Amino acid sequence: MKIIPYVLFTVIFSFEYFISRYQFPGFLKWTPELLSGALLVFLILRVASTKIIDLSPKYFVLFFFLGMHISAGIILNNVDEGPVIPGLRYYLKFFPFFLLPAVFIFSEQQFGKQLKFLLVLGLIQVPLTFYQRFFEYAHLYTGDVVSGTLKVSSILSIYLISSIFILLACYLKKRIAGRHALILALFLFVPCTLNETKVSIVLMPVGLFAIILFGAKQLVDQKKIAGILAATSILMVIFITSYDYLYSRGESDPGLVSFLSGDRTTHYLYRGTEFSPDILKRGERGVGSAGITIEEEAPPTRIDWLFAPFSILSSQPEKLFFGLGIGSVSSFMHSDFEGSYSYLA
Repeated sequence: MKIIPYVLFTVIFSFEYFISRYQFPGFLKWTPELLSGALLVFLILRVASTKIIDLSPKYFVLFFFLGMHISAGIILNNVDEGPVIPGLRYYLKFFPFFLLPAVFIFSEQQFGKQLKFLLVLGLIQVPLTFYQRFFEYAHLYTGDVVSGTLKVSSILSIYLISSIFILLACYLKKRIAGRHALILALFLFVPCTLNETKVSIVLMPVGLFAIILFGAKQLVDQKKIAGILAATSILMVIFITSYDYLYSRGESDPGLVSFLSGDRTTHYLYRGTEFSPDILKRGERGVGSAGITIEEEAPPTRIDWLFAPFSILSSQPEKLFFGLGIGSVSSFMHSDFEGSYSYLA
């Protein structure tokens, strides 16, 4: 069982990338599901044999309500069995891996090796994203295509920034020297400066707050907290400078600071698009309001889509609470598995 986390990490960081880039057989994308299914069988057999599962009762309560929530959504919406299958795949395919530590206890040394392996996978993204930005996609102005092996630039940034603050937390716990943590953090931050993920400027303070909160609880040396504050400030300055150099478009887009301090941020994140409940019947959406002028063809923004369920389902409280049913809003290559509301995806 010691090798399973390494196999899973390798699959997540490589298979989808190599399948799309080098035309590997498409069935390989099902490898995580096959691993998950095999692991689930092992977990069931091991628990049946040892009668031991190291899991707090609160998690059993959580899993029970999760199952009830999924079941209620399926029943209330009369979801066909076809969409349920890919829906369960999206939501639960990694579930057995989260249960693995409850059945197979990893030592602190083994856990440390897993973190080092994840660090190596993160460092691999550095030369790859450099190649993508300045060679493979040098003809493109956007950094969204700079995603390393994870296929989505935002996911890559979230992973790398999380890794940076895990390093800094290890520094607080005296598991790594300060200079080593800073050097590794700078390397891990390189892809974040190349892929135009604006949310990085938000994630950095969030990670810093978590570190300070952790340090306060652990009564960590204040000098170390000050060092981490300085390191985070350096990373943010590097990010803003790199972003402005790579992606500033002159007067039309003068830079990240101007973007965050002006009206562009509001228009970029929220346009006040209104969604009619009739969208569930005819697949149409309304135009914007709330004092923001939007062209009819302009798509809703990120926050607009977060508010969309409240607008669409406000008159149907049971659907507002339980959703449209697992898999109902998912698109799939085969029509038998296509969700009834896949046009909303």
